[in-house]
Amino acid sequence: MNKFIIICTLVFCNVLHAEKVIGDWKVAELGNFIVAKTTNASNETTGVFCGDASKACFPYLILSNRCSENKVSVLLINSSEGVFTVQTTCMLIEDKYVSIFDESYSKQILEVFIEGQPFGFAAALDNGYFKSIRFSGIGAKKALEEANKLRSIKKENETKSFTF
Repeated sequence: MNKFIIICTLVFCNVLHAEKVIGDWKVAELGNFIVAKTTNASNETTGVFCGDASKACFPYLILSNRCSENKVSVLLINSSEGVFTVQTTCMLIEDKYVSIFDESYSKQILEVFIEGQPFGFAAALDNGYFKSIRFSGIGAKKALEEANKLRSIKKENETKSFTF
């Protein structure tokens, strides 16, 4: 449930405090969260969200086609390092269907992002076909570093504000 609240606040929050473009990635502060993301030509987005209280950033994927709410799916990821599968759960958040990666795959996905090379996902569709989704990794490593830096600064500032 906490992950759901974080995603709601992060991905769809209307308050954008700052945005920095790094290669094909963007880093933004959204309310109490930091996001690093990239969007492809089909307006599909992948990236990570970082909560100020969490020790890690968690990957997500928003596709142009609709997934079924609460459906667990397996995606195939292709990168310069090879191919592997990951599991996601589809959540309806406001008016968007978001594939949330299972936390056990976070490290592998982050490694794909920071390679800085093109990468892709293959998603099985309900009609028996596959959808191929490609993204750029240009700027991902620096964007993720910036997101972590902003998260740390935000956490420090909040700690200082509670110190007497």
